[in-house]
Amino acid sequence: MKNSEIENILIKKCELLNLKNRAFTMFDNIFAQNSENEIAEIFNGVNKEQLTINFKNYSFTIIENKTSIKTRLDLFQNLDKKIGYYEIETDLEGEFLDEYLKLY
Repeated sequence: MKNSEIENILIKKCELLNLKNRAFTMFDNIFAQNSENEIAEIFNGVNKEQLTINFKNYSFTIIENKTSIKTRLDLFQNLDKKIGYYEIETDLEGEFLDEYLKLY
């Protein structure tokens, strides 16, 4: 099997599980579940209108028979300044395992 074939299989799996949309939805939930003051504190004063969120990638990890998929969104302030990322981690069936928000 060629690398491109493996890559296509993995991408199709992520699309089937709707991971990109789930990551965007879960990121939006941060704003729905927190007050404006809490959002300002979480994002160091950056408000939602100043944020641009872009899909970055999927990554697969296999550690001691545990496989997971991470879906990463890059976070930018005013389109040009990268301020961090948001990532969800699921198993191969799409079951949620964890989420990460990293701000620089």
